Amino acid sequence: MNSVVTWLLVCAGVAQMILGAAHTYLPRILQWNNDLAATSDITQAVSYVHSFFIGFMVFAMGLGSVALRHDLLTEPRLGRVLAGFLAVFWCCRLLAQITVFRPVMAQLPGAPWLQWVGLAGWAGLTVIYANTFILNLQL
Repeated sequence: MNSVVTWLLVCAGVAQMILGAAHTYLPRILQWNNDLAATSDITQAVSYVHSFFIGFMVFAMGLGSVALRHDLLTEPRLGRVLAGFLAVFWCCRLLAQITVFRPVMAQLPGAPWLQWVGLAGWAGLTVIYANTFILNLQL
């Protein structure tokens, strides 16, 4: 069982690193330069800086999952705290997908498939880290 969870932690970590790195392109993909042109300089700066740091943290969470995968499963305190935090984080992101992004994305052409990818991705990360948390309760 631990080998399956270890493999899932690596997959989750790699997915998070890709997602974190993708934040580098998010402003370009979403054409923030057009949308933010009418806002103040500070609003523009905050938007770009927050996107960078969100991407950085998501990348770091993924790197931690890969680098500390064995510790997440064998060190009860570290495993509980980190896996518990990550489960709550991704569960909150799943809820944001349902409540915030789903209605907005429903208006975009071709977006329905992307909604399901997002829902599946956030749900998958939530389940992987919740399972890791539960396994640590048994240590």
